[in-house]
Amino acid sequence: MGFMSSVLFQEIREYRSYAYSAHSNVYVPKQYRKSQMADFYCILSTQIDKTMNALSLLDSLLQHATFTQERMDMAKQQLMNNINNAFPNFRMRPATVDDNLADGYSYDQNADMAADLQQFTLSDLNDFYRQHIQHKPYCITLVTDTKQLDTQQLAPFGKVIRLTVSDVMK
Repeated sequence: MGFMSSVLFQEIREYRSYAYSAHSNVYVPKQYRKSQMADFYCILSTQIDKTMNALSLLDSLLQHATFTQERMDMAKQQLMNNINNAFPNFRMRPATVDDNLADGYSYDQNADMAADLQQFTLSDLNDFYRQHIQHKPYCITLVTDTKQLDTQQLAPFGKVIRLTVSDVMK
């Protein structure tokens, strides 16, 4: 979902310099897993002293985003460029075809995506946002040195659960 990614990048990275990088994406289930839900994620890479500002702004954008036709047109162009540049070179073609077949596609699904993208409207985007992102619960994962971050400041975002390296890497 290049559009939300560009909103995050502009608002968090470019306008306020709260992060080194900011992006988001939607992982849509493969053809053979159509019954599964899609995953939406955001990633911020920031300095410890800007973490709370970046998280607060991210929360605000997730709950109260506004979209403009100009931003949408830019995002659609970016997505179309990605589709056009995704054509594999001759060495990658067999692996790409094999991956598509394993994912349940007998053709290049980028053609479908390009056609759908041409029909996608600002109204569609707003509907998607309201139905699938706005006011939905989400999980925040911080990878940080907790000695440098007052975890009490995270209370407005929900329950804080601390994990150690041994909790994650077994």
